[in-house]
Amino acid sequence: MEIKNFFRSSSRSVKERKNIIIEEKKKKVVKNYYNFGYDYFDNKNLSFGYGGYKYDGRFKNNVKNIINFFKLSKKLRIAEFGCAKGFVLVEFLKKQFQVIGFEKSKYAIKNCHPLLKKKIINIEKVNQINKYKFDFLICKDVLPSLTEKQIKYLIRTAIKKSKKPPYFIIQTFKNKKNIDFYKNWDKTHVTIKNRKEWIYFLKKFNKKIYYSFNFIF
Repeated sequence: MEIKNFFRSSSRSVKERKNIIIEEKKKKVVKNYYNFGYDYFDNKNLSFGYGGYKYDGRFKNNVKNIINFFKLSKKLRIAEFGCAKGFVLVEFLKKQFQVIGFEKSKYAIKNCHPLLKKKIINIEKVNQINKYKFDFLICKDVLPSLTEKQIKYLIRTAIKKSKKPPYFIIQTFKNKKNIDFYKNWDKTHVTIKNRKEWIYFLKKFNKKIYYSFNFIF
């Protein structure tokens, strides 16, 4: 079921992103970026990626709204798949929830929020989350970086293990004319779909999950 996005898309406009892509095509994207390392998160010399991802409490109100919307009890264990440095997850922790994060990037885990040390699990494959217990799963801007097979597995597993419908925020684009900009904005994306295509893809899960769209183009 589609709901409003609890997270604002970006401080950059679509026009700014397009101009960045035109300029950055001159630069070579290194392997470190594709592995979600320093270049992906903290290289200020790259205009794409995070360009310096530091904790600033930006997700405090977003998490408060999610807790209210989903009526989350503090008895629940909150999981985030693809939690990066844990800046969303830590806001749940600060509100006395039990938390667990799943993250592929060893760099992000090494540089995570201090309160989340030992609470983020390094995973290489989606099926590794089966080893852990959780009651509610959130996944922000990660699905496009997975294959369709991995996405389906993640969703089915989250539905099976969660006491509340899992919530997915999906980066996408509004129409086909922007597909090339979208592909070049984050080259870690492997599943490329616009809003209409995502809705069709997720149709079989419609009454079992919630999802929102983060339109970057």
